[in-house]
Amino acid sequence: MKPDQKVLFCFLAGAALGTVAAILLAPDKGKTTRSNIVGRTGNFLSDFKEKYNKAIDDLTSKLDSVAYDPEMDSDESIPSFNGNATSTDGHFQN
Repeated sequence: MKPDQKVLFCFLAGAALGTVAAILLAPDKGKTTRSNIVGRTGNFLSDFKEKYNKAIDDLTSKLDSVAYDPEMDSDESIPSFNGNATSTDGHFQN
């Protein structure tokens, strides 16, 4: 058996043994454990959705508060590129 295969085999065997040990040593019945997992997952998802929606609302309000100046020429806001890429050490000269 190659060394890489040994590592993979040991990892999978350890994961399987850990799963079996966790099931056998669990303090609650399976039904109670599954119920707890479902409840915690639901709480996590609702908290995540709440935080996500708040972040989107905050970002939207910040973007809405940015002043738009129609007098500003669009060419002034974007620097022009003349096709000559240079750097301080000269590696990007075109």
